[in-house]
Amino acid sequence: MGIPASVEDVEAAPRGLALGEAMKIVRIILLVVIVLIAALVAISALNVKTPTATAPGGATFNTTAMLAAAEADYTSNTGTSENVYQQQVVGLWGIKDLVMITAQQNDIVIKNQNDMLALQKATLDGQNSLFSLLKSFVLIAALIVAAVVVIGATLLDRNPKDPPAPEVAALPAQFQTPPTLA
Repeated sequence: MGIPASVEDVEAAPRGLALGEAMKIVRIILLVVIVLIAALVAISALNVKTPTATAPGGATFNTTAMLAAAEADYTSNTGTSENVYQQQVVGLWGIKDLVMITAQQNDIVIKNQNDMLALQKATLDGQNSLFSLLKSFVLIAALIVAAVVVIGATLLDRNPKDPPAPEVAALPAQFQTPPTLA
């Protein structure tokens, strides 16, 4: 590659890409990047885990029946006690029965609270998943708008061949010269 011998050699030498061609390549690369990002967002939106939870069972027990049974035990034991020491033992058995009933009630309350907390957590997880999915759809919509803008700019840069100029039809001979008055 030496120094060109003439102006024609300089004009005939290959040049770099014209600005329009470079912009087309940049736009194609931009479209590919937009499509890849949209695909990644769509794939991540599909990986959102849907939480599952079951409603609490509402565990209960018959407190009235248990209290009635404790009272019946106390009444029957009180009737058979003969001295103060036996009465103290019977009284403590009655207290033990009442404490057991209270403990069972507390167990049921705690179980129901844990079920409700699990349901609240599942609901919150579901809301977070929905929000994540919504963000993904908004991002995909923004990427689609960007792709449309890039495609529109590419279409505006095209240089369509200039349409041929319309040909004027020749006028008939009678209209070419003005009429003369005789």
